[in-house]
Amino acid sequence: MAPLLSRSLPPLLVAVHVVLLVWAVVGLVEWCSPTVPWPRVSNLLFPRWLLLWHWLAVLLAAVIFLVGFFARWTFTPKAMVAAYSLMALVCVVETFWFLTHPWRFAAMALEFLAYVAISLALHRMPRLTARFAGKNS
Repeated sequence: MAPLLSRSLPPLLVAVHVVLLVWAVVGLVEWCSPTVPWPRVSNLLFPRWLLLWHWLAVLLAAVIFLVGFFARWTFTPKAMVAAYSLMALVCVVETFWFLTHPWRFAAMALEFLAYVAISLALHRMPRLTARFAGKNS
């Protein structure tokens, strides 16, 4: 694997999951409060029950990754596959039953591709596999 990718991917994944964590917290605050002092990030096409699943799935994935990464938790790669699977299931429900824009299926495919790419990196990239095996990296 290219040295630049090997060095840059772990901090990039941390940054992505920090953004997901903030996004989920903001979404859950919106879910709990009828008014917020910022432009809403929740999709108004989704019913409340689906938004709750959406935000909890994103929060779960972000927390698992960040805690697992910094604690060097051995099961982080497998737990992330489970978390991404939950997020993918929510995405399928959103895409097939609620979204209406013409590029919704392309967006779903890109989201799934990201989950697969990150999962493969967590399971196969030497720097990440070493990290989750408890070795220095």
